[in-house]
Amino acid sequence: MATATRSRQSEARETPARELGPGEALGRDGKVIRRQSVSDIGNKYDVPEHIIVAHHAEGFALEWKRVSTYGQEDHSYVAQTARGGWTPVPNERWPGIFLPETVKGPIIIDGQMLMERPLKLQEEAIMEDRMAAVNQANGSRKSIGIKELAAGFEDHNSSKNSQVRNNTFVRSEMSEINTPKPKYNYDKDVTLD
Repeated sequence: MATATRSRQSEARETPARELGPGEALGRDGKVIRRQSVSDIGNKYDVPEHIIVAHHAEGFALEWKRVSTYGQEDHSYVAQTARGGWTPVPNERWPGIFLPETVKGPIIIDGQMLMERPLKLQEEAIMEDRMAAVNQANGSRKSIGIKELAAGFEDHNSSKNSQVRNNTFVRSEMSEINTPKPKYNYDKDVTLD
């Protein structure tokens, strides 16, 4: 007569530490395995607030950056992000949140990599982008004959002076032009809708 011996794994599976809920089961190692449907996940690129706060507290900004398109790696863009100060966030930093705990290396989901860079560099880049936008807007204004905005008027929303906030729009003036009115020759049979 053979006696059945029980392994530690089977004992762990039979005696859960807590009641399992819907979408949960025990794996071979006795750990709880969870299942989520696609609709439960929501936006797969959504970074939980506590992770954003943790990175900001350490002085870093987070962004998803493209590393491939349709499975083709874009090495030049990855190099461009590196030159911009971006570095990959390793899955070991947040195991099991974005990817399975067993995955080592950067967090990559569908060709997008979660990356971080120091807040100082992020703030500098934002200011450069704003200045480029102002310069582009001024160039557009020039091309249609409108004067550039004077210094200090570029970002009227951040000004504490109400006169600056209230006076940063284009004023236009209409005047009548005395030209002869065109003469139209309509046939009686033509109707205008």
